[in-house]
Amino acid sequence: MYILVPELRERIWGTPRLKHYISSAGTKVGSIYSLSGIPEIDCKVRDQEVTLNQLIQENPAKFGLPLGSVYPLIISFTACDEDLSIQVHPTDQVAREKEGMPYGKSEAWYFLEAPEKKWIYAEQRIADKKSLVQAIAQGSYSHLLKEYPVSKEDLIYIPSGTIHALTKGALVYEIQQPTLRIGFMIMTEPMNLAKKDNYM
Repeated sequence: MYILVPELRERIWGTPRLKHYISSAGTKVGSIYSLSGIPEIDCKVRDQEVTLNQLIQENPAKFGLPLGSVYPLIISFTACDEDLSIQVHPTDQVAREKEGMPYGKSEAWYFLEAPEKKWIYAEQRIADKKSLVQAIAQGSYSHLLKEYPVSKEDLIYIPSGTIHALTKGALVYEIQQPTLRIGFMIMTEPMNLAKKDNYM
C-alpha cells in the first residue's frame, strides 16, 4: 500500500475554504490533489523519495497498466470563488486521433457546497456547431450554454466532449480522467478556436 502526499495548486479563482481539508492551504488554492500521477501534478509517496508516476514508469504491470501509461484517474477537492473558464475535453476517438492519448477526459463532481447561483454550465442550447464557434470567437456565448441546476450532495457526471464549467462558490470532490494537459481547450481563448472546433 502506498500513502500519497496531497499536491496543492493555487488558481486565480481559488479560495481559502480548502483550509478545512488541509491546514497548509493558502488563500487562493483551487485544487487539492489527493491522487494524481501525471508529470504536471505528481503526488509524492509518504516517507519515500519517489512519486506515483515514477513508481508506475518503473513497474507499470504492478498497477495493471501497460508500458508508458500514467495512472488513469485524478482525484481532488476543487473549489472556486469565481466562475471558471468554459471548457470542453476530447472524446476517446478525438483523443486518439488528434492528441495521441489512449482515451479522452470525462469527469464527475460531487458537490460538497453548491455554487452561489445554484447552477453550473453544462451542454449547449444549440446543436449548430458553426454558430457556437462563431459566438465563442465574438466573446458572446454564455446565452448559448445550458444552466444546469445543482444542489449540495448532488453528483454530476460530465462526459467527454461536453461543454462545462463550475460557477462561483462551488466546492466539489472531483474524479477525472487525466490528459497530458490539465484544463486545456479553454473556450474563452479565441486563439485556440480552430483546435476547439475539432473537439465539439
